[in-house]
Amino acid sequence: MCNAKYAVIGSAFFCPCYGHNSAEETFDNSIKKIQDKIKNLPIIRKAVETVSKDEAETTCRSLIETSLGECVVAFQRFCEVKFTTRAPEKNIKFNAFQNIEIGATYWKDILGETYEVWLKIDEMIRLNLIFQKRHLLAHTEGIVDQKYINKTKNISYKVGQRIVIKEKDVSELIELIKKLVHKLRKV
Repeated sequence: MCNAKYAVIGSAFFCPCYGHNSAEETFDNSIKKIQDKIKNLPIIRKAVETVSKDEAETTCRSLIETSLGECVVAFQRFCEVKFTTRAPEKNIKFNAFQNIEIGATYWKDILGETYEVWLKIDEMIRLNLIFQKRHLLAHTEGIVDQKYINKTKNISYKVGQRIVIKEKDVSELIELIKKLVHKLRKV
């Protein structure tokens, strides 16, 4: 480590001075940024309410929803770098680790174990559900389709409804992916 101090807007995986790759540090920084955003929602909501309550809710909902996507991207990138470091000869599908089933299969192939070993059954169900919600946000503007219902068994929504994401969903996803990342750091 060169101990250079620098700031990054967005994602960066290399030290600008020496090119050192630190997916681990980047993951930690990304998670901290997301946690800070969620922690500061009450302040943001209160500030924007001085303009409009509707705008405050829209702003906060947007911050929550983008945070969910940022969690998945941070996890994806961490896994991609770790996997490539561990098994450089293996090709991985583009964004493979944004899909729980596909990502788990990659780890099973090289480690002999996977997410189902590292998380409890109820945690796996929640992880899958939240990843699928993020998928809807990214690909259907949050509108539920039959594929979502089939993959999650979540019957609280009907096809055509828009999902609702709460701060607790983001916080829960952070804890689940941190658990997985902790295991992957050890192997």
